[in-house]
Amino acid sequence: MPTPDHHFLDVLPHEAPVSDYDHATALWQRAQSILVVCRPTETIDSLAAALCLRQLAQHTDQHLTIVSLAPIPREQQFLPQSDDIRTKLAEGRELIIRVATSQAELDRIKYTVDDGFVHIHLTPKEGQFLDHNTEVLTSIDQYDLIITLDCQSPADMGPLYTQHTDLWAQTPILNLSANPKNQDYGTTNLIEPHYSTTCEVVWEWLKHMQRPKNLSPTSLSLLLTGVISHTGRFLEPHTTAHALNTAAQLQALGAQHTEIIDHLYKQKSLPTLKLWGAILSRLQFDPVLRCAWSSVRLNDLTPAGLSLGNITDELLRHIDGADVVVLFREGQTEHTIEVRASGRAHLFHALTASTPHKRVARHHGVDLIIPDGSFDHVQAAFLQSLQSFMQHRLQLDSSITLSPISVQLPPAHSTPLAPVMAAFSAVTAPAQGSSTPSAPASVPFQTITQESRA
Repeated sequence: MPTPDHHFLDVLPHEAPVSDYDHATALWQRAQSILVVCRPTETIDSLAAALCLRQLAQHTDQHLTIVSLAPIPREQQFLPQSDDIRTKLAEGRELIIRVATSQAELDRIKYTVDDGFVHIHLTPKEGQFLDHNTEVLTSIDQYDLIITLDCQSPADMGPLYTQHTDLWAQTPILNLSANPKNQDYGTTNLIEPHYSTTCEVVWEWLKHMQRPKNLSPTSLSLLLTGVISHTGRFLEPHTTAHALNTAAQLQALGAQHTEIIDHLYKQKSLPTLKLWGAILSRLQFDPVLRCAWSSVRLNDLTPAGLSLGNITDELLRHIDGADVVVLFREGQTEHTIEVRASGRAHLFHALTASTPHKRVARHHGVDLIIPDGSFDHVQAAFLQSLQSFMQHRLQLDSSITLSPISVQLPPAHSTPLAPVMAAFSAVTAPAQGSSTPSAPASVPFQTITQESRA
C-alpha cells in the first residue's frame, strides 16, 4: 500500500489574508472622485502627502480635491500646486430646500415657473408647513472616497465634519496617520505608530499598489519633503530607522534632497530674516534653570501676514543646554505663549491642563492663548511660574539667588495670567528666596548642523 500523504492540505489552494493595505488599494482603484483632507502643522508632512496623492491621481485620470483644515502658511507655499488647495468644500449646482415633516406629512409637491421665478408648492396631508421649519441649503460636490491625513479624530476636522455629516456617513473613509493616538474612525485605517511621518505611511501604501514607477521626481520630492520637515532633518528624537530607510529609497528614485533643504531651511525672505533678528536680539537664556525665552511685538510683524513659521522649534533645537524655550507673541486682542520642551512636552501639557485659557497642542509642546491684559505682565507672570516649575523639577537649592527681570509683576488679582499662575502653583510652590531669572552676559546660541554633529 502507498504511504499516506499527511500533507495533502499543502497542495490545496488557499488565500492570503487580506490586509488593510489591500482594502485601501481597492478603495482607491474604485474611486473616480476623491476628497483628501489634510491638517497643516508646523511641518509639511500631511500637506506634502496630499499633494503627492494628487499628482498620482492626475496620472490615473482620477479627480482629486484637497481641502486643508486651515490656510497654508506662507513658508509652505513653495510646494507645487499648493495654490489649488481649498479651505472648504466646493458648492455643487443643486439648491436644496429642507422642510421638517414632524408637524405635517407631505402629500403632494409641484413647481411652476413664472416671470423668471420658480415656485415650489408643498401640500401636506394634514396641518401646514411653517416657514421656521424650512431651510435652504446649497449642495456640495459628491465623492467616492475620503482620505484623511494626520487627522486623529473627527473632532480634528471641525466644521468640515460637523456641517457635512451626511457626506461622511455615506462615503468610504481611508484614514492614514503615524500618530498612536489616532482613533481608527475610518472605513479602512492605515495607522503606523512606529513610523515617524504620514508621508512614510503613504509611501508604504504606494509601494503596496506598485505605484512608485508612476511617480515623478516631483512627487518623490514631496514625500521626502514631508519626512525631512517632520523629523527636523532627522535630528528629532522621534526619528526612526524606517524614516531613514524611506528617505534613502526616495532619493534613490530621484527625489531632490538639496532643493528641499534650500526651501525648508536656507531660503528666507528679507522680512523673515529681520523678524528672526528681532527675536534673537531679545533672546534670553538661564543656564541654571535650562530655559530660554524671547518675544515678538506687533510692530515686528510687518509686512502684514508675515509668518513666524516654526521658529520656536528651531530655537529649541539649536540652543545648547535649553530644556525649555518660550516665545511670547503680542496680539491685538489676545497674546500667545508658545512653550516647547524637547522630549518633555507631556510635562507642559499636564502643567497647563487646568488653565481656563485656550490650549493648542503642538509638536513639541503647547500654545496658551491669553485673551487680554498687558503683554509685559503676561510675560512676567509666566516667567515667574516657569521659574518655580524648573526649580522644582531640577531640584535646585532654594538658596540660589537670581536677578529679577526688568518687568515688574502686578498684583496677582489684576493680571489675566492669575489662572495660569494658579495652575503652576498647584504643581509646585515657589522656592523660598528665589526671584525671576534674567539674561546672562552672553547668549550661548549655537547653530548645529548635521556636519558638525557628525
